[in-house]
Amino acid sequence: MAFEKILVMIAIFIILGTLLTSQATSRALYKASIAEKHEQWMAEYGRVYPDSTEKERRFAIFKKNVEFVEKFNNDREKTYKLSVNQFSDMTSEEFRRQHTGYKTPAGSSLTSSSEDKSFTY
Repeated sequence: MAFEKILVMIAIFIILGTLLTSQATSRALYKASIAEKHEQWMAEYGRVYPDSTEKERRFAIFKKNVEFVEKFNNDREKTYKLSVNQFSDMTSEEFRRQHTGYKTPAGSSLTSSSEDKSFTY
């Protein structure tokens, strides 16, 4: 009887260990797949960054925008879908400034926190 309890406990620990390992692997694969998507996106749109710091910054923006698109597309109440495009490594502020003639109001400045926001329309 005691032996059976020990076997059950061992089985529970193995199952829990497998689940935890699976979740960690899943997170690592998600990060890798986002990095791969970014590399593919860069190739598709001919995007080249001047240095690794800028590439890391743009990757962070791209990742937030991809997460926004995926979250939006998972909402079954939406009647349309979003996707990544040539602007996916830009913040909303950058897009408005470069493509709509938007001028930053006097007295306000662009900070890294405002530039790290995900792209929105």
